[in-house]
Amino acid sequence: MDFYKQKFDKFGIEILADRSNLEITNFFSDLVFVMKVEQRAFYYYFMNESAQEHTNLSEDSYGKKLQDVLPEKETERIQKEYEECVSRRNLHVYEDYFLIGKNKIYSHTVLTPILDDRNVCQYVIGVTRNISEKKEYENQLLNLAYYDDLTNVYNRRGFTQALKEEIEKAKAHNQFLAVMFLDGDNFKLVNDTYGHEYGDRLLKMMAHRLVQHSKTNLVARIGGDEFAILLTSLSNIIDLNNFCEELIEQFNQDFIIQNQTTKLTLSIGAAIYPNHGEDPADLLRNADRALYMTKRSGKNNFQIYD
Repeated sequence: MDFYKQKFDKFGIEILADRSNLEITNFFSDLVFVMKVEQRAFYYYFMNESAQEHTNLSEDSYGKKLQDVLPEKETERIQKEYEECVSRRNLHVYEDYFLIGKNKIYSHTVLTPILDDRNVCQYVIGVTRNISEKKEYENQLLNLAYYDDLTNVYNRRGFTQALKEEIEKAKAHNQFLAVMFLDGDNFKLVNDTYGHEYGDRLLKMMAHRLVQHSKTNLVARIGGDEFAILLTSLSNIIDLNNFCEELIEQFNQDFIIQNQTTKLTLSIGAAIYPNHGEDPADLLRNADRALYMTKRSGKNNFQIYD
């Protein structure tokens, strides 16, 4: 078997024995690298024009080790993938990213080992495709599914998923969490008086104020003017009380929109993991019940579920 000459029709690649005559036909402008394998080290053997065009590499890299050419952080990731391909002696597929200037380019790579008649890997062909547009589309779908399009904080679905993940962490480390539901007491009056556009701008400012105060991205708009916050690594009940009091004080400060001053008070209901529930549904339900009791008892205050 002549391992120096094999065709891989799936990727449109042909390798010839003499590098000076090496021809690689790339139907999709993919980045193609050929690495020579010697004693678990990987040496640059060939790269196509697309690879040279989209990286800082050139034919000057031929004969150099992977770690002598790439930055250390990139080398560790890529070396691991190549070693996996060699050890399995089979196709190896992975997704990664690399930097071109300040841009992060996401990539899909297929590694193909070239084996000799002793079943020893002599070369690895890497074919890398730019999937940044696909990743961007996936991120857009993710935003639609998990984020509120008006305020850019989580929606209920995204918050519930985040809460589920944080509960698992808290369970593993024997920690407490607090889930809070928050409601603008006189938002409906403001919205009816000044209109929905004004109300939307107020909602954005409310979300921003919540994120700034909580110093976390674990903020959600549950619906209408109702928001939620997840506090992680809660030390004690005093910390929760202080947080609620400070947040209420923040909302007592005026909101100014289009030179119009708006006053908006805040009501809060809170539930603590694991005291008031050990799954997202129970915690959200009990935080909502606590909020209801706050509204009944006079608003502009907070209640912890009992």
